[in-house]
Amino acid sequence: MSLESSLTVVHTDPVHPYIRRDVRIAEQIPFDVWIAAVLKLDKSKLKSWIKFIKKHRWHEDSVIEESLTQFATAEKETERYEPLADLSNRILDMAKGHLPGVDSYPIHNIKITRNDPAAVNCIPEHGPLGSIRKPDLLLVRGEKLETSGSDFGNFDWTDVLKFSEVKAFRTLAEAYDQMKSDRRLPFTDPQTLKTRGKTGKRHRSMSSASLVTADGRLQAGGYALEVAACTYGTRLFCLGEVIEDDKVSLWYYDAAGIVRTRETISIIHDFEKYAAIVVAFGCCDPSQFGALPPVIRPPLSSPYPENFPPRTLKGYSLEMLMPDTNERVTLTLQDNIFTQYSLVGRRTFLYAIKTNSKTLKMPLIAKFSYQVTARRAEQELVEIARKAGVEHLPEVHLWGDLWDMSEGVRAAFHIKSEDYEDRVLRGLVYSKYRPLKELFSESCDLLPDMIDQMVDCLHDLRYKANILHRDISCNNIMYEKRRGKIRFILIDFDFAAVLDLEGLPVIRSKDRTGTLPFMAIELIEDMANSEKEGYKRITHRLLHDLNHCSMLQYGIL
Repeated sequence: MSLESSLTVVHTDPVHPYIRRDVRIAEQIPFDVWIAAVLKLDKSKLKSWIKFIKKHRWHEDSVIEESLTQFATAEKETERYEPLADLSNRILDMAKGHLPGVDSYPIHNIKITRNDPAAVNCIPEHGPLGSIRKPDLLLVRGEKLETSGSDFGNFDWTDVLKFSEVKAFRTLAEAYDQMKSDRRLPFTDPQTLKTRGKTGKRHRSMSSASLVTADGRLQAGGYALEVAACTYGTRLFCLGEVIEDDKVSLWYYDAAGIVRTRETISIIHDFEKYAAIVVAFGCCDPSQFGALPPVIRPPLSSPYPENFPPRTLKGYSLEMLMPDTNERVTLTLQDNIFTQYSLVGRRTFLYAIKTNSKTLKMPLIAKFSYQVTARRAEQELVEIARKAGVEHLPEVHLWGDLWDMSEGVRAAFHIKSEDYEDRVLRGLVYSKYRPLKELFSESCDLLPDMIDQMVDCLHDLRYKANILHRDISCNNIMYEKRRGKIRFILIDFDFAAVLDLEGLPVIRSKDRTGTLPFMAIELIEDMANSEKEGYKRITHRLLHDLNHCSMLQYGIL
């Protein structure tokens, strides 16, 4: 079994196993708090926009009326997609230059488009991990639509500014009629409203053939996973919406978790508020669509917002200090090396780099990840192990904490619960090592050497440095050639923990320990049972790390 094929074991379900839990425990906050935090649409501006939209009777615009009619009378879920896109695009057009404060949009020619039945392109780096996903609607730059060459677009996840998942459970014609009656508007031609007619029942359910039974919230969570994992570290967070019949909920996804609106609003009955929110999305600048904080700068030749969203961070730069000399070093990112398939958690991504340092002349890698602030930093754990005499460790040259997540949008959410773990975007620079697949692609002769060296390393970590690594995988063991011999290196101490006298982690977090395909069965079962009432969690021991080595060996063979 190859390293790549061994990764498919736990991904037969189209919904990633972690997404189910992350969606279920999503933080719910008031609708107006969400739109103020993410869209910067405070109550005063919202009120003034709603008043303007009502005064100018946008709901009577011919395009809006036709789009709402088609949306309300659709007999299949897929028949709602294009009316929703047409409705949103007309709202954006009507707002520009007319709605107070909306002279233009920061991202030029921003558009809503139907995407389904097309699948958004996965990145090749994830191989079998990536899933074929088809968001119903996408918010993208208009230029992308012009160059897609397809009726429904040909998009990469890096193109996506916002995704929408639409679910249909009943027809909406009667609700639309009721709205018109309440506003004393003329009714649509009965021949157009095909869903009226024989039964005369309100809120008639759609036929089973027209329904899609998958949970829209889980599907949207899957899209968020792909945006986070397939954009090469370019996004701090991503945005989505779930539309169930005419009820809209808004969703925010980042490495610390998911935050959704507690309430929904109705596209039909709350049309003016819905229109104001569509415009607010159009008014978002790159930082509101998840652009990285300015500490990581785009190249002068590709400024924002004209060049947002980027495909990768190649050419971006940042500064760090040399730990011993305080020399200020400029790092320029080169090709992407690795991006983790993850939404909530560390979301590690690696880039080759160049520096302006006179001393750092060897090939280097920059590692970025969203780390729990309460945990010991990776470079500290590596230094503890090095001083204790542990071998086969990576050489770390530079490090720095770049951005606390609580300083961004989350500060406006006012989430201060015991369940929330703040995270920091942390950067480390270490020597470049080579991946196992290069060494074992043709021969496994050195496999016993790898196992011997890793067993020695893990044993010394536990009994010399009092540390457990807790995340043995094919990506976390590398190699180098030193004086003509192969030397294996254990990297990625993000899940590592210093132990107390009883062998328990001194500081715990909600991080999941281990990489699923290489985890001991006992730990996988423990994860599955962890939320059962009265269940006592298993303590991760050295035995489990050694078991992970065995799983890795099996995967290579």
